[in-house]
Amino acid sequence: MKKLLLVMALSTLFTCSNDGDNFVSPVQADLSGVWNATAYEFEGRTTTISPKDVSFYDFTGVGGKMEFNMVFTENPNEYFLDGFYFLDHTIITDEGDIYMFTDFNTFDDDGTWTINGNNITLIQEGTFTIVGISNLTETSLILRINTTESETLGDNATTISTNKQETYKFERN
Repeated sequence: MKKLLLVMALSTLFTCSNDGDNFVSPVQADLSGVWNATAYEFEGRTTTISPKDVSFYDFTGVGGKMEFNMVFTENPNEYFLDGFYFLDHTIITDEGDIYMFTDFNTFDDDGTWTINGNNITLIQEGTFTIVGISNLTETSLILRINTTESETLGDNATTISTNKQETYKFERN
């Protein structure tokens, strides 16, 4: 069974100035500090392609009781993600069936980071995750992650692909 994970930043978001000639980056402040999570949500689709059928299901999730924070330090550039949250899931099949459930999630991650323009690269035990910055001010941080996973089953005849878009919102502590 082969599994491929591609992590891509959401298209870098820019806003135009009034004269139309210049672009303003959403990065307007220093990233370092303690950021408390205020919202988390995601959406996506999983598609299964087999020799006899194509099926899919759409999914969404909304975080609740957000009790986690993310800390960015400089020199060295390290990050720490710690805490928990509840997540309400909704799955809608291609036949219109709706399934809902809630689960409990925890974070206890750390690693290093680099920033290049509107993208942060988080590095944890050799795994790289590129996170797009949609907004960064002195008090607010919005991060977006797009992922695509594709798995081909042993018979090489069935492929399962998942596309997921995540949004994290934080306020500076």
